[in-house]
Amino acid sequence: EQVDAFLKSKGISDDSDANEVLQWVPDALVVRLWPSRVQGDLGLDAEGGYVAFNVVNCDGGTYFFASYLIVMDLRATEVHVEVIEDTTADYGVLHFDGLKMRDPYHLLLAGNNDPLMEEGPAYVYNWRDGNLSVLAAGEMQAQGAHDIQWQPADLAKGEKAGLWRPNTHGFYLVDAVTGDVRETYVAPPNIFDDINHAQVLHDGPYAIVNSRLRDSFTKYDMTTGVAEWTVGGHAGTLDIVDLDGARVPKGHSVFFGQHNTEYFGDGEYMMFDNNFNSSTNAFVGDGKSRLLSVSVDETEKLATLVWELELED
Repeated sequence: EQVDAFLKSKGISDDSDANEVLQWVPDALVVRLWPSRVQGDLGLDAEGGYVAFNVVNCDGGTYFFASYLIVMDLRATEVHVEVIEDTTADYGVLHFDGLKMRDPYHLLLAGNNDPLMEEGPAYVYNWRDGNLSVLAAGEMQAQGAHDIQWQPADLAKGEKAGLWRPNTHGFYLVDAVTGDVRETYVAPPNIFDDINHAQVLHDGPYAIVNSRLRDSFTKYDMTTGVAEWTVGGHAGTLDIVDLDGARVPKGHSVFFGQHNTEYFGDGEYMMFDNNFNSSTNAFVGDGKSRLLSVSVDETEKLATLVWELELED
C-alpha cells in the first residue's frame, strides 16, 4: 500500500508506460537461495534470519529518484518495505550506505543525502512497525555515510548512548540524541586514506579501520594513536597467504578498494572486496568483486585468506 501510494503521488496510473513506472520502482526483485550454504552445519535453524538492504534508482550520476528500505526473510515469504521520501533539491531522495543492527528489531542507518561529500544524518529504523527516526539531531560529516555503530550507554560512568561514524580523516563518537561530538580520532595519513569503515572493539582500546584507497585494514590503538598491524597496502606489516597458498610479502595487497571490513571474532575479518582501483578507474586484473574472509594470526604476524565468494560483476 505504501508503494502504491508513492507511485500515485508521482502521477503513475494504469495508463503509465513502462519507462514512467520503472523510474520509481524496479520491475522485479529476484531472490535466490542456496539452502545448503545457509544451513552449513547448523541445519534449518540457520534459515530463521532476515536480510536488510536499501535499493535505489538514480540517473547514473548523483540524482536519486527512489529509495526503498527492505527487510525480508530468506525465502521472501515475509517482506517489509519502507518508501524513503526525504529529499534534497540537488540530489533527490535520501538513501542509506551503511546498515547495521542496534538490536534484533532496530536497524542503524547511515544516511546519504549528498553523494559528492558522502554525508548524511543517522537514523534508527524499527522494521516491525516501520518507524524511522533521525538520530544525533541530524549531525553529519563528510564521508560519514558509509558506516555506523552503536555505543551503548554506560550508566556507571554517566555516559549516554552514542554513535561511531567515519569521516574524511578518521572516525568519531557523537551523542545519539544531541549530536555533540564526544571523541575524535585522526588516523596516521601514511597508513589511512579514505576511511569508509571503522569498527570500535569492546574488549580493548582498539578499532578496525578500513582504508579504501590504501587497499588495507588496520588494528588501531585508540589510546596511543599507533597501528598495531596493517593488512594490505604499501604500509602493510603482515605477510598475506592467498587462497592458492602463495605468500604475498607485506607492503602488497590482494584486495582492492574494499568496503565494510568487520571483525567477527577468533581472528576472522570479513569484507566486500570491490577489486577496484580508483586511480585507474578499472577492476584489478579485469577480475570481479567478491566477498572475502581473512584470518589474522597476530602472534605469527600473518594474514590468511580462508574463503571467497566471487560475484557476477
